[in-house]
Amino acid sequence: MLKRLCVASLVFALAIGVLPVGPPSVDAKSAPKRAKSSKAKPPSKSRSAKSTKAGKSKKSSKRDNVARKGKGKLSKKERDRIARAAAEARRRELARLAAIRRFDQALVEAAKANISRDDLRGEDPFVRQAAITALGNRSGTVVVMDPNSGRVLSIVNQHMAVSNAIKPCSTIKPVVALAALSENLMPESDVRVLRACNCEIDMDDALAYSNNEYFQQLGRQMGLEKLTSYARKYGFGERSGINLPGEIAGVLPSTVPGDGLGRVASHGDGIGITAIQLATFISCIANGGSLYQPQVISPGKPFTPVLRRQIKLDPKYRRAVLDGMVDAVEVGTARRARDAGESIAGKTGTCIGHGSWIGLFGSYSQVDNPNLVVVVITRGSTARGKYAADIAGDVYRLVSSRYGNTAHRPRRVGDDDGDTPTLTNR
Repeated sequence: MLKRLCVASLVFALAIGVLPVGPPSVDAKSAPKRAKSSKAKPPSKSRSAKSTKAGKSKKSSKRDNVARKGKGKLSKKERDRIARAAAEARRRELARLAAIRRFDQALVEAAKANISRDDLRGEDPFVRQAAITALGNRSGTVVVMDPNSGRVLSIVNQHMAVSNAIKPCSTIKPVVALAALSENLMPESDVRVLRACNCEIDMDDALAYSNNEYFQQLGRQMGLEKLTSYARKYGFGERSGINLPGEIAGVLPSTVPGDGLGRVASHGDGIGITAIQLATFISCIANGGSLYQPQVISPGKPFTPVLRRQIKLDPKYRRAVLDGMVDAVEVGTARRARDAGESIAGKTGTCIGHGSWIGLFGSYSQVDNPNLVVVVITRGSTARGKYAADIAGDVYRLVSSRYGNTAHRPRRVGDDDGDTPTLTNR
C-alpha cells in the first residue's frame, strides 16, 4: 500500500514540474565555455558553400579571360596576310637600297674613269695628290686655283668640272646677296636685315646657316631678269675660256621655273653651273672684283693672267657677303672645313638634282690675303654640302705646308680693298 502511494506521489510531482526532466545540469563556470565554443564553430554547411562559390568564381573568371582574348585574336588567314605584306615591304625596301647602291657605284666608276683621262700636263702634282686623297672614293670634282691670277693648280675630274652643268643649290646665294645689296633692296640703316622664319635675321646668319626664306624674299623683290643679269656678270651662263676641251656655258633660265622665282634665288632652280665657273666667281669675291680667265699652264711655259672683266664691288657689300661666308665656316653649315691654321670663307650647297643628291662647296683661304680657291662638287645618295666642305678642308690641310704660308704674297684685300688686280697693276 505504501509502495503504491510513493509511486503515485512521484507521478504527481512530475506532472506539476517540481522535478527537472533531462540530463544532469552543469555548473555555472562551464556554461559560458560551452556557449563560446558553440559560437566559435560555424556550421559545416557554410564552409562547403564558400568553397563551392570560390570554385565557381575562378571558373567564371577564366571563361571571361578566354572570351576577352578571343575578341582581339586574328585568324590564321589574317596573320598570313599581314606577314606577306610585311615581307613584301621588306623586299621593296631592300630592292630600293640595292638600286641606290648600284647608282652610287655607277657614279663612282664614271668619276674614276674620267679622272684617269685627266690631262696632267699643267697640273701641280703636289696639289693634285692632295685633292685626290681628299676626294677619296666619291663621285665628284675638285678645283684648286689661284684667285689672284686665274692659274689652275689642279682639276680632279676635268670632264665633270668643265663639261657638266650642275644645279648650284645654295651656292647661288652669294650671287643673290651681292645683287640685292647692289640694287639697294634694303634700307641703308638696315642693310642686311630681313624678317624670315618669324624672326629678324641678318645677312651674316642667312648666309652662314643658308636660310632659304631670306633669299627667296630677295629673289622675288629683284625679279628674274635682274637676278640672271647679275649671275651672268659674275661669269655664269657663259664659258670661262679655260684651255681645256669640252667646256660648256651652263644654263640661266629665261622664264621662271615651275616652283617659282623664290626657289631660283634659294636653290638655283633652272640654273646650271660648272665647277670652273663657281671657282672663278669665288675668286672674284676673294680678289675684290677681278674675273679672270682660268688657265692650265704646263711647267716651264710663261704665264700671263687674262682679265675677262673688272666688276665694281662696293667694299661694304663685299664685306657683308664675306662675313656670312666666314661665319658659315666658323659656326654654320661649313664647319667641317674649319682649320685652326687657315681663315676660310665659303658657301655650301645641298639639294636634289640630276637624279641624285648634290653637295657643293665654294671657298677660298686667307680671307684678307687670298691664297687658294677650292671648289668641290659631289653627287650620290650621301652627297651633302657639309661633306663637300669636309673634302675642301682636307685639301687646305694637306697643302698647307706649301700654300699655307702667306709671307710671299704681299698684296692684301681688306675692307678698303684699294686697287683691284688687273693686267696693268699686278
